[in-house]
Amino acid sequence: MSNIESILQDLHARYGPIITLRLGSRLSINISDRYLAHSALITHGATFAGRPKQTAIREILNVNYHTINTATYGPLWRLLRRNLAGEVLQPSHVKLLSSARKWTVDLLKEELSCSYNSNSKPLIESFHLAMFSLLVYMFFGERLDEVI
Repeated sequence: MSNIESILQDLHARYGPIITLRLGSRLSINISDRYLAHSALITHGATFAGRPKQTAIREILNVNYHTINTATYGPLWRLLRRNLAGEVLQPSHVKLLSSARKWTVDLLKEELSCSYNSNSKPLIESFHLAMFSLLVYMFFGERLDEVI
């Protein structure tokens, strides 16, 4: 048993099956009873499905909450999820793009190797380039051969 698990067990023994912890700026609810967890997630799932209100700058950066990972639970989120599951992550579509993923992984390996050997740029830039290249390949069918 890890140290965190024993701390959580001690907290549950002291305060009961539901505890709320603030981890930095985030609020975390921990439920140790499986019946209460089922009730919270299944019976009352819509209550906990929303996201907390964000700051104005986050609203701008998050495309006004119109993406799958920022939309609040409701009709828009269900539409985005249905589109993601039914179109983008459909097994035939995923299989069709296997060559694009392989090419992107090879590009990432090359970028990481160059970055490691020269210490010229942060690692995150290599990941950004790989993801951007994959998206361009997926949407437009074009490979980015040079870094712009």
